[in-house]
Amino acid sequence: TPLWRKDNEGKTVCNVCGLYYKLHGSARPISMKSDIIRKRSQHDARAQRFSLTKPPSASNTPGT
Repeated sequence: TPLWRKDNEGKTVCNVCGLYYKLHGSARPISMKSDIIRKRSQHDARAQRFSLTKPPSASNTPGT
């Protein structure tokens, strides 16, 4: 999902603001604005996903 999108008038808006407008039919309030800009990293998400799914250990295999 891109971080920026175009609204109906062709203006560039942030993804969160565009989705908020689609859902609520009004502009996203300034009070909901975050002071922190986080970077997205697919590498971190991939590493986190693999750490949650551990391969079965050798002691759990049948016949040993």
